[in-house]
Amino acid sequence: MCRILRSETWRQIELLKDCLLLSCSQRVPQRRLLQCYRQELKEVGQLTEFVWKSMLANLPKKPKSHPPGQEVKKLGNIAIPDKVEEVLRLGPKFCLAPKLVKVEALSLVRAAAKKATAPEADRVVLECIEALPSKLASSGRINLRGIVSSLQEKNYKLLQSDKEGAFVVVHPDQYRLLSDKAFSENFKASEEFHPSKAKKVAVEVCEEAELKSSVS
Repeated sequence: MCRILRSETWRQIELLKDCLLLSCSQRVPQRRLLQCYRQELKEVGQLTEFVWKSMLANLPKKPKSHPPGQEVKKLGNIAIPDKVEEVLRLGPKFCLAPKLVKVEALSLVRAAAKKATAPEADRVVLECIEALPSKLASSGRINLRGIVSSLQEKNYKLLQSDKEGAFVVVHPDQYRLLSDKAFSENFKASEEFHPSKAKKVAVEVCEEAELKSSVS
């Protein structure tokens, strides 16, 4: 169904272009035909964009929902700013796009214009150039240093969940308790162990095996 609608849309666009070209040929001389046609295409594009944005503003908005497994877990008495938590919700796999410099942006405009047909190439260049200043100004970069500083001020520990792959913010007291619990469950303290005696035995074993390099 989507392919049918897309095909029909492009057919209507081509028909509109033919009608505009015919209308221009009847109103202006031949030497001004291309100029008139480009102006008509520009006005049609601006009008279409205005109508689309007007309709888009009235459409029901889908409530924002975070992807599963990206909820920030908090262990202990944790209080972090909403902006910090919003960034942490993006998850450990989130990455930032490389910063686009002005020269590269201009080259992308030319590359995009080459994909358009000859009458529309100039309009593509003009509209892209008009949109570049606002796009470069509002790059939407995330202040990662501010996020790190906010966590370091309160000595919060930032970990990664094993099962869900999300971030876990742990209070330092809770982190200490969990660390002690992990050591006690996985290691056993030996009261009869003496490091000096163990080293002496290890040296004797290495000497008997003629492993002088290990002893030194």
